[in-house]
Order: sequence, then structure tokens, then C-alpha cells
Amino acid sequence: MNSFKYWLMLALLLVSFINVAAGGARSKPAPQKKSMVASHAPLTEPFLAKPAIGAPFRDPVFGTTITRLTDAAAQHAEGFVCYYSKLDPFNADETKILIYRRGGQWFIYSPANHTLRRAPVKNSQTDAQPRWHPTQANILFWFDANKIMQHDFATGRTTTIHTFPAYQFVTNFDEGNYSADGRYVALAGKNWPWQTGLQEFFVFDLNERLLPGKPMPATGRTVDWVSISPSGKYVVVLVGSPHGAGQWQGVDVYRAPEMELLPHAYYPYSDHADLGIDGDGNEVYVTDNAEDTYPDRLRHLEKYRLDNGVKTDLLGCAWGLSRLVSCRNFAAPGWAIISTYSSPKHLAEEKTYPFDDEIFAVKLDGSRAVKRIAHHRSQRFAVGDYSYNNYWDQPNAVISRSGNYILFSSNWRELGAPQDVYLIDLREQEGWITGE
Repeated sequence: MNSFKYWLMLALLLVSFINVAAGGARSKPAPQKKSMVASHAPLTEPFLAKPAIGAPFRDPVFGTTITRLTDAAAQHAEGFVCYYSKLDPFNADETKILIYRRGGQWFIYSPANHTLRRAPVKNSQTDAQPRWHPTQANILFWFDANKIMQHDFATGRTTTIHTFPAYQFVTNFDEGNYSADGRYVALAGKNWPWQTGLQEFFVFDLNERLLPGKPMPATGRTVDWVSISPSGKYVVVLVGSPHGAGQWQGVDVYRAPEMELLPHAYYPYSDHADLGIDGDGNEVYVTDNAEDTYPDRLRHLEKYRLDNGVKTDLLGCAWGLSRLVSCRNFAAPGWAIISTYSSPKHLAEEKTYPFDDEIFAVKLDGSRAVKRIAHHRSQRFAVGDYSYNNYWDQPNAVISRSGNYILFSSNWRELGAPQDVYLIDLREQEGWITGE
């Protein structure tokens, strides 16, 4: 073979090799998404060492991606927690996360640069009850006595939205939310003394800065919480006691802003609940039925339509599991996020039940469909008795508006240890609710 042919063949072989390599690179499949667990089978929680802060890890049973966001012990804090399951800690574009430091301080976590800094929440005399504006990513609301305050992170300015001169305080009893567009909020206006002083319920329009309806008298009523519905069409009031079918006896639903009572029989007592949207676009009340009334003797999750009170049975779980409810996923509706935690007796049983100490999604159509997400590894009670009982050890799992993220807190089964906050990233989960 002469020199020219040799070099020509070598060049052709080289070009062929490059083309194959390039084609192989182009055809290389993307990393496969993890499939969701959809069974109702008991799944034992394996041991998992407490993860380092900021290092994503996979749940060993469910395959979801989780990251620990805080290190309370290193900061000598009692604990950093996800405040409650019905309160969305994510701002509108999900670039900031509101985290509570036990003892009364609020912090903002930034996922982009993994920083934690004090929130500009200042209040006197009452709980601040901060909430993000549902559609404006830089706006944070809170209460200061009888005022609604606002901080704009874009300008750094804090302003008073409105002062209610007829009252000394305004509140939603720590569990209310703003309407999904940020326009309406349901409030209780109160005067001292807290239990027996003047109390009235009303709707406030933040756009017009006025009350579109008349306040409803409620002095002397023991109320757990009050909230506007996502659409702003309804106000829901959970009465602490007594429990029954009449007004001021459990769950009352009013048409807003007139505060006109709807005469439907909603479940009269709720351990935990949230307001959400089902797959048909109906506004619903999703609750943990804390009474043993079903033939299977299980503790059931239920859905009630706000407009007509129609009930749908969603799922039964072991009686020893309390269930926290989150329906903040307005952009991916039709599902509720449930986080369970075990009673002392349940912890003492040498048996694994379905959904033990888990975070999972349940479909709101009555099909009993679930998508199981993680073991949260947070333990509120001692095994077998109530010698240890810390409210802040509840996982309080809450889903973001987009459905892409879930935040929860955990003591990682270290009783008495500070709690930390964890973020579940569900964007890579095959079959997750955002793909429906």
C-alpha cells in the first residue's frame, strides 16, 4: 500500500470513528426518572443516618430526592421547622422559602445560594402569621396588632396595607390563607380580653383596601381558625367547641363577602384539614375524620365540596396515625398531600402498617389512588406513652403551589433534638401529579 492510500484510509477511519462517537453522544438517553410507589402495602422504614446539610440524597424506599436545608444544632436553635401543613412557605416563583425558628423568629431560605437570613417580620402584641403574596414573588404579608403589613423584597420597603381602627387585633387564628389571587383574606377583628372581648368575622379586599361586606358578630365563640377559600367565594370557620350540625358547632361555610351561612352538613370535627381544589375544579375541604365510624374501623380521610357539602371518602388508615393535610398545589390540583405521625401505642406495636410515618399524595376523586413520597423520620411521642410529646416534632409536610416541591421538618427520630427542615424535589419523579 502506497503512502497516499495509507493516509487516506486512516483519515476515513478517523472520520467514521468521530461520527459514531458523536452520534452515540447524541443518542445517549437522558437519566431515567424515578417511578412513584402507588401500592397500599406496608413498607418498613429502614435505618438512614441523618444526612449532611445541603447534600441531596435519595429516600431508600421511595427514591425521591431530599435535601436537608438547616442545621439547628450548629446555630444553637431549639429547631427550624415547617410551620404547618396548610401554610405555603414558598413564594410565588418558589425562589424563597419561609422557615420558622422556634421561639418566634422567621427566616428566608434561598435555594439558589443556600442562604438563611432573618425575615423582615416585625410585630407587637400578636402573632405575625406571615404569608407570601400568592402571585407576587417579592411581597410578604403579616399582622401587627390591628394592621396588615407588607414587605417588598424588590425595594426593601415595609409598608402598612391597612389599619382596622374598630379593633385592637386582627387574626386568622394562625391557620388562614389569602385567596389564590392574593385579593381577599378572611379575618377576625378582636378587642381585649381575647376570650370575651368583641369578636367579628369579615372579608377584606386588599386591592380596594375595604370590607366588601358587613362584619358578622362572633363575640364569645371559641374558634380554631378562619380562612377564605382559594377562589375568594367562601369563608370557612372551624369552631373549637361544641361539635354538631348547627351553626357554631363544627365546620361552618359562608358565602363571601356577605358571610351568608350555607346550610350543608360538613364534618363537625377536624383534627387537621385544608382547603383545596379537586380534579373537577371544585373547591373542597379535605379533612382527617377523627371518629371511628367506618365499617372497616379505620381512620378515614374525607373530602367535602364547599358549594354543596357532598362528601367523598378518600382513604382509610390505621387508627394510630394522625394525618396532616396540605392542598396548596393549586397549579396541580386533584390531590392532597398527607403526612402521618404515630401515637405512642402505635409506635409500640411490633407491626408495620400502610403509610406509617410517611408523606404521600391521595387523589381527591374517591379512587383511593396514592403516590407515596417519603418516610419523614420525625417522632412526636415516646414509644408506648406520652412521657415525651413535642408539637414541633410533627412533620407538617406542605406542598408548593406548582406541585414541584414539598417541605417538611423532622427530628430524625432523636427525641429532644432540634428539628431541621427538609426539601423534597419532585421534578424528576415519573408519574408525579404535575404530569397529569
